Amino acid sequence: MALRTWWANCALTSDPEIEAIDEMEDALGELPAGVRAVRALISEFELCHHDAAHRIDNMVEAIEALDTDKGFGTRPPGREHPAERSWGAAIERVEGRAADADPLRAWQLERVVEKIRSVLDPTQPYAWLLLNEDGSMRDGCPEAYVADREHWEATARTMLHDPEELSLALAIDMLWPCHWRFEENLQIVLDAIDGLLRPRGPFMACARNIELTPLRGRVEEVCAELQMIGEPGSARRWLAASLDKTLRLQLSPPDRVSIVSALRTPEWLRT
Repeated sequence: MALRTWWANCALTSDPEIEAIDEMEDALGELPAGVRAVRALISEFELCHHDAAHRIDNMVEAIEALDTDKGFGTRPPGREHPAERSWGAAIERVEGRAADADPLRAWQLERVVEKIRSVLDPTQPYAWLLLNEDGSMRDGCPEAYVADREHWEATARTMLHDPEELSLALAIDMLWPCHWRFEENLQIVLDAIDGLLRPRGPFMACARNIELTPLRGRVEEVCAELQMIGEPGSARRWLAASLDKTLRLQLSPPDRVSIVSALRTPEWLRT
């Protein structure tokens, strides 16, 4: 059975439990707009987000209410999250380092700035170093970096021992400011640019090392609570089952998701 788009944030293929939850949806018939909005909110959730705990609470409340006004694009214009101010400070810190750097390090630091800035302002472009936008690995130098091929290749071939080899280019590609461990990840990248290739802690990105999230206990408690919400055959039960499955899949990703999120360096860069 084809995987429905609701599950795009936690699975690559269906399984019997997902299929059973999809059958619950089918039995409900046409879904009210509020119910669809709640399911969409669940499908946007990322456990690695710095605000994940608050978002879990929002989703549980939305299931109870069978409606929500939360979700991407609902924040009033001009309102800034406190975390975004720290991202701006991070950009200034990285730019300060670049002022006294040699050409290669300055180029690498510029890529770090571009990655952070692209999240703060989506109109600012970031050219991926080793990843394609669909998550697949590149097999050579991107067109955007042809003029800087030496710097690009040096960055791609610089390996962090984490403990498996992780390309510095991949680490920069996956340096998401919205990640709960952004500051530590940024320091790992900056240390690697300075030549310190054995980080004190693991690099975390999306599902990579997600088992180390400080929210593990909270997620397990919520999953237990969700199994008690809603009458059989109700929209509330379907939504609770959907969130329960989503949280469990994100906390313990399936093998195929774990392989993708491991960020394994392409073989052509290992030679």
